[in-house]
Amino acid sequence: MKKLKFFTALILVLTVAASLAGPLAAPAAAASDPAIEATSALLVETVTGEVLYSKNADSRIYPASTTKIMTVLLALEAIEAGTVRQDAIVTLSENIYQGCEGGSTAELESGEEISLEDLIRCALIASANEACNAIAEYISGSIDSFVSLMNNRAQELGCTNTHFSNCHGMPDDNHYLSVNDLFLIFSEARKYALFNETAATATCQIPATNLSEARTLTTTDRLINPETTDYYDKSLGGKTGYTDAAGYCLVSSAKNDSLELTAIVMGCESVAGEDGTTQIKSFSESKRLYEWGFNSFGYRTLLSTADLIGEAPVEMGSGADSVILRPENSVVAFLDNDIQLEDFERNITIFSEETGEAVVAPVSAGDVLGSVTLTYNGREYGSVDLVASTSVSLSKTEYIHSEFKETLSLRWVKLLIAAFVLMFVGYIIFAIIYNHRQRKLRRAARAAAHRRAADARRRAQPTSGKSFEEIEREAASTAASVASSAAQDAWNEEWNQDEWK
Repeated sequence: MKKLKFFTALILVLTVAASLAGPLAAPAAAASDPAIEATSALLVETVTGEVLYSKNADSRIYPASTTKIMTVLLALEAIEAGTVRQDAIVTLSENIYQGCEGGSTAELESGEEISLEDLIRCALIASANEACNAIAEYISGSIDSFVSLMNNRAQELGCTNTHFSNCHGMPDDNHYLSVNDLFLIFSEARKYALFNETAATATCQIPATNLSEARTLTTTDRLINPETTDYYDKSLGGKTGYTDAAGYCLVSSAKNDSLELTAIVMGCESVAGEDGTTQIKSFSESKRLYEWGFNSFGYRTLLSTADLIGEAPVEMGSGADSVILRPENSVVAFLDNDIQLEDFERNITIFSEETGEAVVAPVSAGDVLGSVTLTYNGREYGSVDLVASTSVSLSKTEYIHSEFKETLSLRWVKLLIAAFVLMFVGYIIFAIIYNHRQRKLRRAARAAAHRRAADARRRAQPTSGKSFEEIEREAASTAASVASSAAQDAWNEEWNQDEWK
């Protein structure tokens, strides 16, 4: 048998999550108290486990026939485990009326052969006590062993104020539970399609057996019976209970649009009306509790994927230096209707700003670049990722510029550039010194040449027979030769002396 997947991922609910450990401890405080007339009562948002109303939720009370929810749960779990079959034929023993004489019945008989599935229907729809004993014996071999199994399973579910002494709910001082524990048991049973289908059935016919004609079963739950004045069209069904000690009891679920609630009222009274009818308050108080819940609470959209929340800077983007962010998912929370959405605080985190690592193009729409956390009155309603709303392509110019800057920042590149600069500066200095010395040598050579030419003219005799022009040419030739020789001597002297030491 497959479990009914009613805990779906249809919406992201960012209230504190429900768990198998139980409903949330703190009831919602904003809505007015409906003052339900019951010994104990509980109203819970089914998906999240948010408690909307609570009255004596941990007090130990007689459960009456709401006990049968645990009995049927164990049968469904045995079917799912493959220990027994849903269509298995069960032969009823002489013990089926043990401890439950005078209670509600489907008039089953010892020796009768009936399917396990029909026994479940008898237990839930007609609230037949003998059907529960029959289920117990078939699953565990004896009623006492089955009751032990019930108590063990209650502990596994996290029940802390529960103890069973029978499988049908007849009064016993050692047979009790609390409405918080009953919510845990009921929630587990509602994971099974057969339970929900049966609990929502107002009337049905089960086939004839070896000892009986076909039986017509009519529900004890007036909320799902359109033939009664207590009919409630939002009801999804549940389980009734009554004994003198327990009073009138009802655990049920109802749904209005997308909002599903679970209501438990225990220890209610009945009131005689002026028209001679009897009002059973477990039904009227359940309806009143549901209407209060549906009118006071609901799912509200805190963020949608179309909301634009902040922006993140982008480097090397083509035509953009930032990108707008939006929530990756819509955020829907279960809230009191009086809460104003603008009173929620948004704590936005941009990852690049937090880590110091820049976002570099290209950026694709949908890339996660941040997150936002929603709080109200100090309570965190959850976080959702922020993603890029659009894409940003890479700018080739910016990329080349960035790569060039990155290359210049490399240590070996810096050292190489420094070496080239030093070599260039050294070359300039060398050239300046060399040219300076060359000019100095040339000036010295010219001066020496002029001196020697003058001396040559003085030594020349007029009687030599040479003309003045010839003497001048010889003097110039001599001066040039002297200048060249003097320049070479001066260079050699300069090279070998103090400037180059």
